[in-house]
Amino acid sequence: MLVVFLVVSIMPIVPSTQAGSIFPIVFGLYGDPGAVYLGETPAGWNDDLSKPVVVFVQGLNNSASIWYIFDNMYHLAKNAGYQTAFVELHDSGGYPKNNWNNGAMLAGQLQRIHDHFNGQRRLVVVGYSKGGIDTQTALVHYGKQDLVSKVITIGSPHYGSPLADLAYNDWLWFLSTLLGTRNEAVYSLQTGYMQNFRAQTDSHWARSKTRYYTIAGNSWGPIYYPTWYGGLYMGVDSDGVVPVSSTRLGYAPELGLGSWHHLNVFNGRNTFNVFLSRLMPYQTSSEENEMNELEELLRHQESYIEPVASDWVSTNVLVRGGEMRGEAEERFHVENDVEKISINFLSAHPLKELEVYGPDQKKVPVTFSIQQQEDSIFAGAYHHVVEMEQPQQGEWRVRGLSHEDSAYGLLVTYHSDFSDQIQLKDIGDKKNWQLSIELEQVSMQGGNHEPSWLGEEIEISYYVRFVPDREGAYEQQGIVMQEEVRTESKPTTLFTLPASTEAGIYNMTLDLKGMTPEGAIFERTIIKSIYVNEQGQAF
Repeated sequence: MLVVFLVVSIMPIVPSTQAGSIFPIVFGLYGDPGAVYLGETPAGWNDDLSKPVVVFVQGLNNSASIWYIFDNMYHLAKNAGYQTAFVELHDSGGYPKNNWNNGAMLAGQLQRIHDHFNGQRRLVVVGYSKGGIDTQTALVHYGKQDLVSKVITIGSPHYGSPLADLAYNDWLWFLSTLLGTRNEAVYSLQTGYMQNFRAQTDSHWARSKTRYYTIAGNSWGPIYYPTWYGGLYMGVDSDGVVPVSSTRLGYAPELGLGSWHHLNVFNGRNTFNVFLSRLMPYQTSSEENEMNELEELLRHQESYIEPVASDWVSTNVLVRGGEMRGEAEERFHVENDVEKISINFLSAHPLKELEVYGPDQKKVPVTFSIQQQEDSIFAGAYHHVVEMEQPQQGEWRVRGLSHEDSAYGLLVTYHSDFSDQIQLKDIGDKKNWQLSIELEQVSMQGGNHEPSWLGEEIEISYYVRFVPDREGAYEQQGIVMQEEVRTESKPTTLFTLPASTEAGIYNMTLDLKGMTPEGAIFERTIIKSIYVNEQGQAF
């Protein structure tokens, strides 16, 4: 079982009238974790007891202000006739916490809001990104399911984000440490961790006490926008931070899937009207039928949703990284028939120059885009991106020059059909993984198609680091559990996780280097997170 930290304030929450607040009622200290704000009461709202209080919950690294200073969600809800409430979680104080700690705080805030209205109003919660997970934790695991009639999650990573797996990978250790990316909130958003949370939550008796709905975006945003880089890395239908499949729950109707990226999917102008009709606590007959159909599907163990993010594996990226003492250089290979490569040089400080050299060792004239990511998992990182069409086969070199010591990560994305031939699959228990690289080649005898390991040996660096699920360990590099280099010539090979008696996450890295049938060297990095609980179950 997970170690659950019950972080509940022992100080009484008292009303505050601090200057500058736009809210008529503030419980707690304005801007501090644990605070609750009540919006202006619309005319006529007190006369209709069927109308709920709509509670807005922010996401990772956010504060409540995303709903009313940087967005018009507050005003749209108020103008539609709804009493609103806003909460500040641990993220508001600059110390993002996991869903258990945030969920415990939120449970107390929901109770405070409910009590303020003398228990006469049901609550509807709108949770953005990780706020949707924090909300479900408060309801299902901290006993507040009877206070809330509906939960609407917007861009929530119910099955985690592959970007969190990347943040905990060893190649980006120095960069993640310098940025402060490694914390218990990001740790809890790894795909293995959230798969474990789903196992604890989806079958829990309290889950069915509340109706859930989801909203998702499927745009990476404009090219070189902060969310564009995440979409490029994941390479799947996503909002640039969360895969669309991760936003879905088998028992929750999807109210909308639109061309929004992760940093605008919560904007009132985009999604308020998408969920407006679902705010009332009493369902229409069509809504009731929709929910009953979903429950019937679950009873028959059927599902209409896509494979979840926990099953996602990227096979089109090479990852490198480390310390940067004024400059850093990496070499990588491009195989034959690659349509395009995208070079993303991440650093904690902006580069003064990015140099790229082709296989002929000549410097390639490049114009690189630089963008600082201001939000989400890699907040604070500078991205320096170069894209090359029809790159020459062979060894390339990239060199970053900085005015100061820093840390860096290099992500090379290959746009190539060859990537589809590389597969890493769980073979039943999440502890044993099968890697296969198979191409159908025509044999000389009779023209039959036979699978082969590309006709050459492949070198595989297998590396596993374990980070325990306990306070004080989330920022640490963890323990090397396995490190080996093997050479294979078979079509498939098996990797087994090492054993541990402590709950935590195994971050598994496979660095591949081999030869295509055409004789070109290829390289790839595969990253996967697996959570193992104290009973030895893997997720």
